[in-house]
Amino acid sequence: MKVRSNAETISFEEGILIAFDLEGSEAGYLLISRPSGAGGGEKFFGHDHYVEIQDQLLGRYGGVAALKITGENELAVCLNFDVPEVGNELTIITSEPMSGAVLSNLRQLER
Repeated sequence: MKVRSNAETISFEEGILIAFDLEGSEAGYLLISRPSGAGGGEKFFGHDHYVEIQDQLLGRYGGVAALKITGENELAVCLNFDVPEVGNELTIITSEPMSGAVLSNLRQLER
């Protein structure tokens, strides 16, 4: 599913949180959270990330099967679970180029 992101944000308060506002699509939003610092993976039950889409009930530790940055305005995400009305593949097109901080943190999750 190809979706447009209205806004992208990154926060560094408790780990690293990258959020995409996908309002207007069936996906609604996409959150990708990563631990920061040594030993952070313990909070993530042995995984290097947490992903949430559409609803908190659909959140998963280790839920990203593949992630590929295909341009400064585009990201392809394949989940290892299906989301109702969405499936397991998303191509996100951002309204503006993603910031260096967002790109740098997403690159650490590329698979």
